[in-house]
Amino acid sequence: MSAKAYFTHAGSYARYDVGLDAVDPGYPRRLSAGYTHIGGTGFENGIDTAIDLGHGKLYLFRGDSYLRIDNETNTVEARATIAGAWPGMAERGFGDRLDAAFCWNDVQAFFLKGDQYLEYDIANDTAVDSGLIADSFHGLAEVGFADAIDAAVNWGNGKVYLFKGDSYVRYDLATDQRDGEPTPVAGIWHGLEAFGSVVDAAWVKQDTAPTAPLEPGDHVWWWDGRMSAAREIPRWLWFPGSTSDTDFEDHGKEIFQYVVHADGTILAGQPQMRGFPGSQAWLNRNPGNITGAAGGTDYGQYPGKFNWHGFLVFPSRDTGFAAIGTLLRSPLYRDLTLLAAFEKYAPAKDGNKPEQYAADVAAAARVSPATTISALDDAQLLLAQRKIEQVEGTLVGWTYAPDGTLLAGPEGGPGLPDDLRALIG
Repeated sequence: MSAKAYFTHAGSYARYDVGLDAVDPGYPRRLSAGYTHIGGTGFENGIDTAIDLGHGKLYLFRGDSYLRIDNETNTVEARATIAGAWPGMAERGFGDRLDAAFCWNDVQAFFLKGDQYLEYDIANDTAVDSGLIADSFHGLAEVGFADAIDAAVNWGNGKVYLFKGDSYVRYDLATDQRDGEPTPVAGIWHGLEAFGSVVDAAWVKQDTAPTAPLEPGDHVWWWDGRMSAAREIPRWLWFPGSTSDTDFEDHGKEIFQYVVHADGTILAGQPQMRGFPGSQAWLNRNPGNITGAAGGTDYGQYPGKFNWHGFLVFPSRDTGFAAIGTLLRSPLYRDLTLLAAFEKYAPAKDGNKPEQYAADVAAAARVSPATTISALDDAQLLLAQRKIEQVEGTLVGWTYAPDGTLLAGPEGGPGLPDDLRALIG
């Protein structure tokens, strides 16, 4: 869990020490004193809500606009409209005056407004669903927390805390239901009395540094003696002059990713480099590159573990391969034609060619792209899975033992850095 949380009210903010369970000395402070270049934007007078997606950026929302803040320097980097930069939100009525926001996990975020919620797919950067809070967040309506929420925050302990007026209620992520009764903020959230026990926004500042011991399914990026457990390469920190997702300032070939597995092996690769050893499909033992956006189903993956782009991480290649079939025969895909399925599985907006993908899979299964998934028999489905594995691209990298011994892989491996080895339990 990250060490610091943040709460705002009007034009002030309080830094909250998670371990000590209290506001740090010297707070609250004015937002303008803590965030460079926020003055003159209007945001220094107060915000509607905020969210940290774990990418090294904090997003502050006010009216129909938002600010992107660099978490390393607490500096405003950009300002834009919600409609212009958060696909699908404005179309669903979430283009201004948001009430609250929080991350459910690494790939799902929720925005709340009035009695409505909007689900946002972080991995694919788009709104995917919306509806009534009362219908989807079980138990909140019974205690008056199904509308007009002031703030919400995922505390990193399996709970989301929802604030309304001078009270809060806890929501359990594992059971997907309210956990307990509304409770006054005063006396529980020590130091927030300075805000009259009322908060406008709350977030936990995501810490990208890996902590010991690493668990199966965890991953670490390594470059030049630096390590990060962030879902994406921390370009904002390592390469401050970077201008795009693929700009590593000529250091791309020096970056490696390591994934810890339950069988005692550590897989290493360079998934950020096209055609280099160790693709995401191989590192994650996920030959179908199934993402967390596939829906919360248990496919045999490591629970709660997500890699770059929200990819699930599996304990074995066979488990990951079987998951392709399970996914295709799930309600998400079974009634779709192959063409429609791959427009969803590998959308064109992500740089894919779904028509060609569908044609290749159909040819492998010896059927037409107009064939529905449910019409495939077991043998045809197996052929489809094998073609998907081939298209997604499993490039073998390096396999290490916890002591750093190279067990398999091409020549010229990166080795297992001593600092990383110390984190492996």
